[in-house]
Amino acid sequence: MIENYDIQIKNLNYGILKDINLYVPYRSKVGIVGKTGAGKTTLLNLLMKIYLPPRGTIFLGNKDILEIPDPEYKVLVGGVLQENFFFSTTIRENLQIPFFDFLDGLDEQKILKALDFSSFDINEFPRKLEEIVGEKGVKLSGGQKERLALARSILKEPKILVLDDSFANVDINTEREIQKNLIESDMTVILASHRVIFMRDYDMIICIEDGKITEIDTPENLLSKDSVFRRFYEAIADWIG
Repeated sequence: MIENYDIQIKNLNYGILKDINLYVPYRSKVGIVGKTGAGKTTLLNLLMKIYLPPRGTIFLGNKDILEIPDPEYKVLVGGVLQENFFFSTTIRENLQIPFFDFLDGLDEQKILKALDFSSFDINEFPRKLEEIVGEKGVKLSGGQKERLALARSILKEPKILVLDDSFANVDINTEREIQKNLIESDMTVILASHRVIFMRDYDMIICIEDGKITEIDTPENLLSKDSVFRRFYEAIADWIG
C-alpha cells in the first residue's frame, strides 16, 4: 500500500543524469528548467516509467516505483509528452483510450469538465465529441493536440501530473488559463518547459545543467539572483513584451 504521494529520488544516475536527489511533497507545483539536452526529458521519462530507473532510486509514497504494478502506477501518474498519439477516430474515443475496459462508462459531464480544464473548446467542432480527428490527429492543430492530450490525462484523475514541454504550441493567453487550473488543482504538477513565465507561481524550481541539479529554490529566490531560471524568465518576458 502506498502511504502518501510524495516523490523521493535518491542518488539517481541514469544516462546523462548524475547523482539526482530530490524530494517533492504531494500537491507541489514544480518547474524544471534547463537547456535542451540537459536531462529534463530523461528525468520525466523515468518518473513516468517510460524508462525504468535503477532499483532503489525513485519512490512514490516511500515505495519503490518498480514495485508498484504498472496498471496502478499509470492511474496515479499521468503524463503529457512532447509527442502524443491519437487514433483516427472521434474526440470522445481518443479521450477514452485510458479507459478501454469500459468505453461507454465515462460520464459526459466529466469529459466536458476535463476539456474545460484544458481550455479545449469543443464548440470549435461541428460534431463536437463525435468529430473524427483523422490519422494521428491530422485535423487538429498542434495546440489542440496538446490540450486534448492534457484532457485525456486529467480524466484519469492522477495524483501526479508530468508535463514535458506540453504547451509549446499553445498561445500565451490559453496557457495562462491552463496554468491557473494546474496551480489550483490538488495534483502534484511537474512541468519541464522553456516557457517559464507562469512558473513564477510554482512552489519549487529545479534547475538542471549537464545532467546535474544545480539549484532547487522558490521562483522568488531564483529571480533575485543570477540563475538559470532568471535567464529563461527574462528571455520569455522580453519576447512576450
